[in-house]
Formats: sequence, structure tokens, C-alpha cells
Amino acid sequence: MRIVIANKYFYPRGGDCQYTLRLIQLLESHGHEVAPFSMHHPDNLRSEYETYFVEHIDFQQELADMNLAGALHVLSRSVSNRKAVGLFRQLIEDFKPDIIHLQNIHHQLTPAIIGPAIRKSIPVVWTLHDYNILCPDHAFLRKDRLCMKCSTGGYYHAIVNRCKKGSLGASILAALECAVHNPWKLSKRINKFICPSSFMARLLAECKIPRDKIVHVPPFLPDPKLRVSDGDYFIYAGRLSAEKGLSILVEAFRRLPQTKLVVIGDGPLKNDLHSFIENHRLENVKLVGFQSPENVQKIMAGCMALVMPSICLENMPYAIIEAMACAKPVIASNLGGMPEMVEHGENGLLFEPGDVDSLVNCVNQLVSSPESARNMGLQGAEIFRRRYSVENHYRNIMKVYNMAFDNNIEFPYSDLHDRPEKGKGKAITQL
Repeated sequence: MRIVIANKYFYPRGGDCQYTLRLIQLLESHGHEVAPFSMHHPDNLRSEYETYFVEHIDFQQELADMNLAGALHVLSRSVSNRKAVGLFRQLIEDFKPDIIHLQNIHHQLTPAIIGPAIRKSIPVVWTLHDYNILCPDHAFLRKDRLCMKCSTGGYYHAIVNRCKKGSLGASILAALECAVHNPWKLSKRINKFICPSSFMARLLAECKIPRDKIVHVPPFLPDPKLRVSDGDYFIYAGRLSAEKGLSILVEAFRRLPQTKLVVIGDGPLKNDLHSFIENHRLENVKLVGFQSPENVQKIMAGCMALVMPSICLENMPYAIIEAMACAKPVIASNLGGMPEMVEHGENGLLFEPGDVDSLVNCVNQLVSSPESARNMGLQGAEIFRRRYSVENHYRNIMKVYNMAFDNNIEFPYSDLHDRPEKGKGKAITQL
């Protein structure tokens, strides 16, 4: 099978990128031909198809330097990147794929690249790593509180509240992209939406995506086969941003001066976290910055547990799967897709989102009972082998591709702007 996989970055930047690179390797190991489509970046891995990649775009810098003419240029390009569409069309012409598999394409590549595939009657599936098609800020948060106002199409709320990075310009861009490429239009153009979590699948259905277009496929991780040890430190691994609940995390460990915390990652809260640590003279909290996936796994293999204190509706964090692969328990917020990954008292503990006392109690529970923590980690390793294995994922992805072939969409559409009724269609497919 010949497959094009599109993701805006082509290096291990975050969970979506790591998944993309691993999926390419997995498909190629089974004899499929895969052509990546992405954006040029100094950190990119090499690819024989990089001549088709779109030029590097840094919207944050462009918004900072923006004048009126630049604003119109950025606005149009973030909604429909014509250069990306042209290069994608050329890749399709030359590579002649059997199927297109989209990953994170928002802002830099834009959903407009779907057009050339549709015109060639090539089936398209899309793995949704976040909630970008429903929420302009992708996390359903407004001022650190859950907000679902845009989920049914009221994207102007994101502009009024400057939800995207607190910036009016960024919020306009994000809201406009959602409005132009709204989920009801996309559902006419996508054969299958692949949701890593059951929570996301249910949320899409509640937001009027036809149920028969939605497939739940958990992600995967190759078994790291690391030698694990019972460490005396906890870790956080992920983006350093407000929606990840990091203010709650460091406050909890401020109250636990004898318990160590290692924070892995980079992001906009890095300086604030440094200041908090210095101001409170926290000798038990250490920021180690961005680490390679291999280093993250090594640090994780020696910890006592992973902590995921997010206050947003997480989809299915890769860090939790990595912890289970290393036989480590997980302490996570009882929110979003995380409760379906962490079974309270089985492979970890759940605490009330935003509740520092609840988080402190969970940490103390593991510290006071290392044997219990070890048993939870072993249970997590068993869940990992059963649910997130390479073999399971390959089998499920092949099923999705075959389903996409079976219900391929013909171009053009007469009802492209018709919205399906809520709950209309068959049941969500669980793989």
C-alpha cells in the first residue's frame, strides 16, 4: 500500500510528532511505501520527499512583527496555505498514494490540503491529537477554566476572550480557521476521524460529527525494554504551559519538601517555574528542560511515579503510556481521557483537577507504600502490553484504512454545507 502521512513537524517535537514518526516506521516495517508531507524546519529528520515540504512558518514571530499588510497575509495563509496545497497536490501526482493519513496539520499546513486528495478520490483518514477542529485554542480552556462555548460553532467567543495565547491576532487566526474548516464541513470530506481516546470520540459525537465517521484507536509505543529501578523521585514530562496544571504541581511539592520532583520539558511557563523555585528555595524540584525521547524513558525508568496534573481535557498523553511501559504508576487528574488510562488503585491514582490537597495526598500514598506503588506499576505494564502494543496498533490501523476504502467519498458534494443531526448514524467504532 502507498500511504501519504501529513504532519506539520518532521522531528520528535511532541507526542503527535513522535507518533507520526513511529507510525511511518511501523508501516514501512510491514512493507508499505510511505511518503511524509511536512514543513521545513532546522531540526527535521532527512527524507527523500522533503523537496515537497512547505517553507518554514513561525506564526508567533510573524504576529509579533505584524503590520496591516502582513496581517492579511498571515490571516489567509493560516486558513488556506496555497503553497502547501500546491506542493501536496504535486506529491499526490508523483507518489500516487492509495490513502492519505493526516496528523497535526493545523495553522501551517491547514486542512485545505485535503482538497487535492478529494479531487483524486483518494480516501482520507485523520488522527486527531487535540481538539483543534472544535476549539480555536485546542484545549477547551478560558482563563484556566473549562469552556465549551466554541464546540457548537460560536468561535467568536475565542476572539472576544483572546483565548489563543492571550493575543487578539492569534485568536482571530485560530477562530477563522475553525470557522472555515469547521467540523461539519470536514465530516463531509474525511472518511474516518481516528480518536486516540474514547473520551474524544464521545465528544466529537456530541458535537454533531456523524458517529459512523468516528473510530477509537488507542496509540502505541514500542516496548522500550529498559531496566527499571525503584527511584525516590517523581517526574512530570510534557509541555510547560498553564493548561498542564504546573502551578498546582509545584505548589504540591512545595508542601512536600522531602519528596523530589523532576520536571521534563519546555514551554512558556519555564521562566515562571524557575522564579517559583527560586523564590521558595525549593531544593526538591529540578527543571531539566527538553529531553530526547530516549532520555525521557531513561529518567522515567528510575522514578517512583509520573504525575500528570492537567486542568484541561487531555486526549491521551503519551507520557502516561511511557510510564506504563516502564512499569511505573501514574498520578493523574480525573479529567478528559486520562481516567480511561489510569484506573484508580490499579495502575495509579486519580485526583480532583486543580486540587492541591488531593494531589499531595496521592503523592504521600505512594511514598508511604513503595510496595503498593511497585504493584501498580506492574499492573500498568500489563495494561500497556494488552492495549498499547505495536501489533495491536498495526492491526487496528489496517482495519481503519480498509473501512476508509469501503466508504470512500466521491467528489464533488452537493451537501457540503449540510450539518448532520446530532447522534445521526451508526455507533462509534471501537478498535
